[in-house]
Amino acid sequence: MQTDFDFIAGIFLFAALIVILGTSFLIILLIHQRKFKFSKKIIFLEQEFKKNLLQTQLEMQEQTFAYIAREIHDHVGQRLTLARLYLNSRKESSNEKAEQLIDESSSLIEMAITDLKHLSRTLTADYIKDNGLFEAIKM
Repeated sequence: MQTDFDFIAGIFLFAALIVILGTSFLIILLIHQRKFKFSKKIIFLEQEFKKNLLQTQLEMQEQTFAYIAREIHDHVGQRLTLARLYLNSRKESSNEKAEQLIDESSSLIEMAITDLKHLSRTLTADYIKDNGLFEAIKM
């Protein structure tokens, strides 16, 4: 009778061990599966982040180029055009008026050069790094 009891206890112990091992295996499998899903999600989020970062950089470049074009057109281009008109109208003016037109043209050309220097200085990498792109564009 003792041997029957020992045999049944051994079977129950063996069954319990199988259940514990099976449960442990299942838990390990679920943890591994979650890790795999998590790593896939991290990879997806990294790709989305890189894509959004690239899109933002492209938008910033477009805005910067639009800003440069506006600055050149609005400031430098208008001053140079006005200087050219002054110099062209000099031919039809008296000497005194021609001198004044040449002086004003020279002043306009000097302002255009200053504008170009300022624009190129504010768009250098060091200036942007020190002050930020927003500040560089704002100037």
